[in-house]
Amino acid sequence: WIWRVLWLATADFAKMAQGIPVTFSEVLNLPNLGVNSSCVKFGSCAMESDKFITVCDSTGGSPQVFVIDLAAGNAVTKRPISAEAAIMNPVSKVLALRAGTQLQIFNLELRAKMKSHNMTAGCVFWRWTSPNNIALVTPQSVFHWSIEGTTEPVKVFDRHASLAEGTQIINYQVSPDEKWCLLMGIAQGAGGIIQGTMQLFSIEKGVSQTLNGHTGCFHTIAVPGRAEPAQVLCFEEKKPDTPAKLFVMEVGRDKDAPGGVFRLAPVNIPVPADAPNDFPVAMTPSPKHDVLYMITKMGYLYLFDVFSGKALYRARVTQDTVFVTCQETATGGMLGITARKGQLLQVSLNEQTLVPYVVSTLRDNALAIALASRLNLPGADDLYQSEFHRLISMSDVAAAAKLAASLCAKNADHIAARDRFHMAADCYKHQKSKKFVAKKRRALLRAHTHDLIAKIMPRRARRLNRRALTL
Repeated sequence: WIWRVLWLATADFAKMAQGIPVTFSEVLNLPNLGVNSSCVKFGSCAMESDKFITVCDSTGGSPQVFVIDLAAGNAVTKRPISAEAAIMNPVSKVLALRAGTQLQIFNLELRAKMKSHNMTAGCVFWRWTSPNNIALVTPQSVFHWSIEGTTEPVKVFDRHASLAEGTQIINYQVSPDEKWCLLMGIAQGAGGIIQGTMQLFSIEKGVSQTLNGHTGCFHTIAVPGRAEPAQVLCFEEKKPDTPAKLFVMEVGRDKDAPGGVFRLAPVNIPVPADAPNDFPVAMTPSPKHDVLYMITKMGYLYLFDVFSGKALYRARVTQDTVFVTCQETATGGMLGITARKGQLLQVSLNEQTLVPYVVSTLRDNALAIALASRLNLPGADDLYQSEFHRLISMSDVAAAAKLAASLCAKNADHIAARDRFHMAADCYKHQKSKKFVAKKRRALLRAHTHDLIAKIMPRRARRLNRRALTL
């Protein structure tokens, strides 16, 4: 009977896992590859992209640096190098090493030193911000060091007083246009609660703004109705004695620019009741799906929709602390490494179950339709039909036509061509209603609907005349 219970529990778990909107797995285990588990921690282990993991091991008599090539079947290379920290270039086999104030950059394929520099102050945090630049954070300032030419590190800005001594720097991000910087730090506050502070710096204006929160990131989205993409800052805000909130706001765009500035109203983050003092340690955007992955100190995973700020999913995926994350290009998901245990975890959006989950669990049909339309996902066929007829019943023909047109524009193969054609026909028929008296509006609807029919079924549209559609 014990095996029967275990089998049923496993079956129930598998059934539950099939319905959640994410896929989750362990890619590899670093100790199984020969890495000392005590070295798998913040500072000694780094993952700048989904191509490489580096680990500095100085526990034995002979220090060495491990390089795990994730793109080459997790091949492990050991190099007898004495270093406190090592970070691999996000796209190429260029390795940066740090020992005290001494910095060096090597091209592993050419087996040649590219650059070196001796800092006047210690480096408390560093990372590659692009394939050509390394950010260096000292106790007082932030520097950028280009790997090209013979230039030395250049100071970008000074750390704000709120991120001074006693604050541990846990992350640093630079916007895609390289005009904005976000420095993130944590410190222990009253009652042992970990407080977060971020410093947002504008390189063009040379000014800083401090934000109450633990983590954030930059992301680029395509805003409907606007030709230019929006560069948004996404971050968690946590002020004392107030609920945590998610902010998504465009940066670097004039408020009077055509199309306006993209900005969401702050959205409360659904923190579980059993983890009131938990805090996020990383936020990773997905360019493929326009969602945010946020992981906390206690191992809770949050999934947010960038366009609405709504939480799509929350679950505790690990009992261990994930101390470093990065984007996974192939799936549009996220990779993360757990401290000590050295598990490389992978989480990504489940395109087959996201929309059904939003409908059945979140009970948000509008969000389900928005996600299905934007990402061309299955599971919203009935929702499209009901929403279309709702708009028609409200005489909102323009919105109904826009909905049908969006299905065609997204190549929604899961909506039958015949159903889409009937949608267009209904649009044309209802726009003939006596309710629409204004000539300009009727002309606009007529043109919009005829264009819609041509997009949906061009061959059939040529065979049918307008009078036939009104029958």
